[in-house]
Amino acid sequence: MSMLGFLMRFIFFLGLWSISEALAQSAAPATQPSPSTLEMLALPLAFFALMYVLLIRPQAKKIKEQRRFLEALKVGDQVVTSGGIMAQVKSLKEDQVELDVGCGVVKVLRDNVLPYSNAAASLTPPQGKIPALKSKKT
Repeated sequence: MSMLGFLMRFIFFLGLWSISEALAQSAAPATQPSPSTLEMLALPLAFFALMYVLLIRPQAKKIKEQRRFLEALKVGDQVVTSGGIMAQVKSLKEDQVELDVGCGVVKVLRDNVLPYSNAAASLTPPQGKIPALKSKKT
């Protein structure tokens, strides 16, 4: 089960629980004291803390790592584009990167360049020219 699916089910469960608790309180006699402000803020604060820990903080960490990678990018680095093309950095400009993909040079926006990971290490970029596809006429 994905983390987001779990989180949605958890929030839904807590929502139903608080609704059933509210209905039970409305059926109770009016002699019960009303909840304090702290008690009323506890559930929204818990939701915010959970969202921060599970969603906001990891995403901010990824963004910071990507920014550090792009600042440290230099000619000769092995990279992967966001489209999955593995290449070597040939030249750098302010917002563009020229990549050598083995059969030519491709210009890519700098934000679409990702670090070359160990998962892609077993694959190698193509060398030389890629043969042209022959079309069959019917």
